[in-house]
Amino acid sequence: MTNGILVNPDLSTRPVSFDDNQLAELLGGSTTEHVAVSFDEGQDGLVAIVNSAPNAGLEEPNAFASLGKNHANTGNSAFFSDPTAAITGPVIVVSGSVGAVSDITEAGQEQVEEGLRATANYREDYPQEFQLWHNAAMNLG
Repeated sequence: MTNGILVNPDLSTRPVSFDDNQLAELLGGSTTEHVAVSFDEGQDGLVAIVNSAPNAGLEEPNAFASLGKNHANTGNSAFFSDPTAAITGPVIVVSGSVGAVSDITEAGQEQVEEGLRATANYREDYPQEFQLWHNAAMNLG
């Protein structure tokens, strides 16, 4: 069993213990992929397990996971600028690398909390931009 944090598009979270057989039930899809995420400069070692075949246009975009993916890939956390790279649906955040995941560490939990705060603050500070990003991500599926 691996321990992680389930993060929903509405930013609600809960700790989860899972094995590969339970991922489909937790994420709502039969296929999953690992995506590197980061929420703090100089910090890495987090992976989001995501549904790799979401229902186009039906899954809510996950701003938290999209922020982390963009920051890990580019060093830029301005996820509103790229709705085409949005991650949709719930994700499970664990420690490790894309090829090898492990239980989330205490430092990883702190990164997740920081990412949740940043996402919530950005959504509140820029509601119009967030809504435009959200709508574009939904339309792009």
